[in-house]
Amino acid sequence: MSLSLAKDLQMKRTSIVGTVNRVRRELPPSAALDPNKELYSSTVLKNDMYTLTVYKCKPNKNVVFLSSLHQSVSVTVNLKKTPETIEFYNSTKYDVDVVDQMARKYSVKASSRR
Repeated sequence: MSLSLAKDLQMKRTSIVGTVNRVRRELPPSAALDPNKELYSSTVLKNDMYTLTVYKCKPNKNVVFLSSLHQSVSVTVNLKKTPETIEFYNSTKYDVDVVDQMARKYSVKASSRR
């Protein structure tokens, strides 16, 4: 997942929501791990049509999400204060996991009796 991929898909009128590797060069320095940052806190960075959400879910880990679907990000009112982009990603990734599981389990080769 990268900004260039999001731009290419935006030209084809397709939105994208996904995780970005923290070591990508295109990420701003504010997306880096900050040890003083509060646990379960979010930082939202916005570029023209893209939203970058940095969420600290564990003491030594940030999760970075790029979204072309969410123009503004709201935070849920619960213990973990999860942003809207993460809630959306978690609710939709289940379908992809099921398809991947089925593709591994079932073969598409035609059987032959030769």
